[in-house]
Amino acid sequence: ATVPNDGWGTSAEGGDSDTGDGGTGGGGGTPATQSDGSTGGGDGANVGAIVGGAVGGVCVLLGCMCLFVWYRKRTLVSAVHQEHKEEEARAEEARAWNEDENTGYE
Repeated sequence: ATVPNDGWGTSAEGGDSDTGDGGTGGGGGTPATQSDGSTGGGDGANVGAIVGGAVGGVCVLLGCMCLFVWYRKRTLVSAVHQEHKEEEARAEEARAWNEDENTGYE
């Protein structure tokens, strides 16, 4: 007698000595779960997620660098401008002092 493949690998049954029937064979093993093609598709989705995450991370990094450079330029320019104004004020003060000092020595 044949037993259909139930996927669980059932053990063989012994024969019946009264009737003279032979024992039934065991059921087959577990069926195949997933084809290689479908797992390959899953891998492709994972690679896409990894590549997308990497590209997004690089974009965020570049954006932060641009903001940092812009901020440094802005603060550096304002600092140089402030220093130039102070230098000009000192020069103006020195010119005024020279004019005051030199008025009686002609």
